[in-house]
Amino acid sequence: MDLTAAFSDTLTIDNPHDVDWIRFRVPGLIPQPVTFQTAPRGAVDPNRPGDVDLYVVRVPVAGSPLNVRGSSRAEGSTEAMTLVLDPGDYYMVVTDFAGTPTRYSLCAAVGASCSLPVGSMISQVPALSREAVRRGGAR
Repeated sequence: MDLTAAFSDTLTIDNPHDVDWIRFRVPGLIPQPVTFQTAPRGAVDPNRPGDVDLYVVRVPVAGSPLNVRGSSRAEGSTEAMTLVLDPGDYYMVVTDFAGTPTRYSLCAAVGASCSLPVGSMISQVPALSREAVRRGGAR
């Protein structure tokens, strides 16, 4: 998908080992700012909140290591970052650190505007249920 227009969708992490890989292309001839956002949607299991993490990876060339261009790994499923990316092919990689089935919305756009699909977004997960997910150490 070419990011000449903004991309947005609502997706699901279906199980603890699921990873969503969305391939996209940054158009043009010069580096451009690309904005990425995620937001939680109606919880699959309200007692086990999700913890979506977002990575941007350059499409690898055979024999080369993965080139992670940026990541957003805040606690919870709301992530946002803007990266200046060279023209070329990349992946948005989304996983759930909590290992729970999770519904989330994702958007990516060249420039500063990125709009998530409208719908049943959850604004906050109760603090008590977050205790099941503990972040610590390097990931």
